Amino acid sequence: MTAEFRIFVLTTFTLAYMNILNAQWIQQNSGTYAMLSDVVMLDSTTAIIVGRDGSILKTTDSGKHWRNTAPQLDCKPDSVACFMRWNAVSFCDSLHGIVVGDSKTLLTTDGGELWQFCSLNGPQAFLSAFFWTKNMIYVSDDSGRVFLSIDSGKTWEYNKISNQAILSLFFYATPSMSWRPVYALSPFSVFSTGGVGFNDWKEEHLPITNWGSVTRGSNFMWGDPAFIVGFDGQLIIAPVIFKKSFPDTSWQRYSFASTFSVTSFIGSLNDVTVPTSNVSFICGDYGIVLKTIDSGKIWFPQPTGSTRNLRAIDFYNEHCGIAVGDSGTILYTSNGGEIAIGVKGHEKVPVEFTLAQNYPNPFNPSTTISFTLPSRSFVSLKVFDLLGREVATLVNENKNAGACSVRYDASTLTSGVYFYRLLAGSYIETKKLLLLK
Repeated sequence: MTAEFRIFVLTTFTLAYMNILNAQWIQQNSGTYAMLSDVVMLDSTTAIIVGRDGSILKTTDSGKHWRNTAPQLDCKPDSVACFMRWNAVSFCDSLHGIVVGDSKTLLTTDGGELWQFCSLNGPQAFLSAFFWTKNMIYVSDDSGRVFLSIDSGKTWEYNKISNQAILSLFFYATPSMSWRPVYALSPFSVFSTGGVGFNDWKEEHLPITNWGSVTRGSNFMWGDPAFIVGFDGQLIIAPVIFKKSFPDTSWQRYSFASTFSVTSFIGSLNDVTVPTSNVSFICGDYGIVLKTIDSGKIWFPQPTGSTRNLRAIDFYNEHCGIAVGDSGTILYTSNGGEIAIGVKGHEKVPVEFTLAQNYPNPFNPSTTISFTLPSRSFVSLKVFDLLGREVATLVNENKNAGACSVRYDASTLTSGVYFYRLLAGSYIETKKLLLLK
């Protein structure tokens, strides 16, 4: 046994023991022992998970109960035709979503209650999906192709951009961009469009040595750092994180040297989610979850109590999140995975007023606005158009100290730039949001 492996085993045991004492990632019963491959949170209590056994699990009560909403197949039980393997799920809002798998794709327009088979099918495995708007959907497969529909999945065109599988699709735009380029990840490269185009993919080779696989990216707000995660190495599998933030023109590999508590981890990082500009989460092999609160400068591991490989993670906001993985593993947190020390139920009170950037941004048609209050205050949170006219009042009442989040549905508004303003005590702050339909 190598010294590195002994360190990893000791670290894994220590994290598991700590979690027994202070469980903040709560294990839930999925009802299956198959690998769960992807998850999306539609709000703070509603989530959808897809599995390799054909299951599509939905919860509306923060994971206390899960229902399988997968469509019934017209086939003989236990036959090959009945064995569906779902790989990814994506929603553009709380109602419209897509699930992709080995040879088949499904669409929903009611939040995953009912699913219809999509016209996109074939012998290949569809690995990733990015449901951008109600009309525009991107899908990738294991042959290096990216598919695009601009009519809600009725018809599709495709472009073969690589000889490697396209493992993940996402977007990232900085404040200097007037468009949102789509990114596509292969095991060694990241491809990006020049805009909303489909035939102008540009390849950037990532600094991966020996052999490796970059597995996931995530969708990011304008100006926020973007992350890609995976593994690298040959004899020893080492985790890798790539970061890109304004004004970077290329992806930078993160060095774990400054994070001593993670250097002993040997394994792959499998997914990343970015609920706010400062806070991000990564999941990986052996039950590891990493968290940053400073836009990715330092990552700290969180005890999860699981040693299963975690395949996907998604947070609705910086507090509510779900991680899923092998053997039907589902982990849920409602406090950002933080360890409670001392009196149970004691919550940290913010030391200052803050107003976070809405997420997602740009959005269509709903987004989340979060703020913190160091003391009980009368809070006014309103939305204005470019002419200063009030278009929505989201909060207008006394609020206790703590962190608050408000879901804003702008489905009645037209596309464009709007502003939201928080008044709390003597604190005033205004931020911009962008609605794209």
